[in-house]
Amino acid sequence: MDENITTPSPGPGDELHFHGLRLARGPIRTYVRCRSDRFLICDYRVGGLDRHLIVDLEARTRCPVPGDLHGAPAADRWCRDLLEDLEAGLVSVSCKAEVPLDIIVAAPAP
Repeated sequence: MDENITTPSPGPGDELHFHGLRLARGPIRTYVRCRSDRFLICDYRVGGLDRHLIVDLEARTRCPVPGDLHGAPAADRWCRDLLEDLEAGLVSVSCKAEVPLDIIVAAPAP
């Protein structure tokens, strides 16, 4: 799905839309929270709940952050710690809900 990526390196604060992550009214607004060379941690809100995604740029997949690893929306330290654990291989990015990377819109932060 290389044709779907419009921005090669989205950064913190950039908004992403994923083809398969939608509500009836349209794509869910997803924001890059933090990134490394391989991973993005993204936030989105559905039904009043904050959710988080791990995007693996190398494997070109995305999956939810495991439930026991969710952090507070304002906790930048949580995001950096999760990235460090991902890079070190301490957190697995494979999951049942893993899907191919399907970014359709990437907009830089204002």
